[in-house]
Amino acid sequence: MYMRIMKETRFLVLLFAALFLFAIVPAAFAIPLNACGTVSSPGSYQLSANVSSSGTCFTIAASDVVLDCQGHTITYGTGGTGHGIAASSVSGITIKNCKIQKTNPAGSSPFAINMSDVSNS
Repeated sequence: MYMRIMKETRFLVLLFAALFLFAIVPAAFAIPLNACGTVSSPGSYQLSANVSSSGTCFTIAASDVVLDCQGHTITYGTGGTGHGIAASSVSGITIKNCKIQKTNPAGSSPFAINMSDVSNS
């Protein structure tokens, strides 16, 4: 009986340790971003500074992408057109903790986030 309880306890400790690691490891391996551009590979990305673009700031061209702005600001369309974040024909996109603003009222891009043919996002 004692051995069975020890085995169950050991199993539970290992299970909780594994769950804890799965919860913190993705954030530890996030790819830092400090400039606008194209995200072309799946993975977790973290904005490490405020960024700005005259057109579209981020184009997400891969599925299974997490973009965590960590409270930073994306300024887009300073030249009049574009989007803060654009994605097309992908799936599994998560965007969080972002402040997105367009400072130039000119142009015809009213959407900070523009997703076309995107699923599970």
